[in-house]
Amino acid sequence: SVLVEHGCGRMRHELPLCRQYGRDIPNILGLKYLYQEALIDASNGSRLSLGRSVAVGCCWRLDKHMTGEARGRMKYLEDFHPGQCIAFGSHVVTKDAIVGFAEAFDPQVFHTDDTHRVTQELGGLMASGWHTAAIFMRLAVEAYLEQSAVLTSPGVDELRWLAPVRPGDTISGDAVVEEARQSASRPDRGILTTHVRLWNQDGVDVLTMKTHAFVHVRPD
Repeated sequence: SVLVEHGCGRMRHELPLCRQYGRDIPNILGLKYLYQEALIDASNGSRLSLGRSVAVGCCWRLDKHMTGEARGRMKYLEDFHPGQCIAFGSHVVTKDAIVGFAEAFDPQVFHTDDTHRVTQELGGLMASGWHTAAIFMRLAVEAYLEQSAVLTSPGVDELRWLAPVRPGDTISGDAVVEEARQSASRPDRGILTTHVRLWNQDGVDVLTMKTHAFVHVRPD
């Protein structure tokens, strides 16, 4: 569980991470999943506070528990430069995944029922745009975020869904660094801005957006 500061006091949130990944979560990737699930599980006013609490935990792990070898493999703000292109792997989208995600988070008929009249008018079952965004997250973690000293993200800009994602599609993409700027007020970190593009197996763009992430500078 995580203790969260609220404006009206303190309360403890139970996180599902331990049920899924076990109680020993010493690695950075585990803490990123903890952060993501914490944001989903927290409610109302606790949401941002919980995000901050877990982000602090991630920073503490980076500074206190990484071996010299792990630090050498980790990418810091200085390792990113404008124009750098980070290629993603690929992800095959299944009908079950589309329906399962939509039933949980976006239960509109064109995401859940391939026999519905509206779905057929739209050319068949399609993934929720938020599902496509989640696929980006998985590809980005595998491509570079899990090896990077990322603290958290303040958000994204210019999110566009350009074409539907259908069952059987294979999604890939890349992220091109636009800026890697050290913070003037917090010199131990900076902000990494990338332009993201995802496409399907036919080369058709399905998503574009601009992402921002807080990243540690290389420690002394």
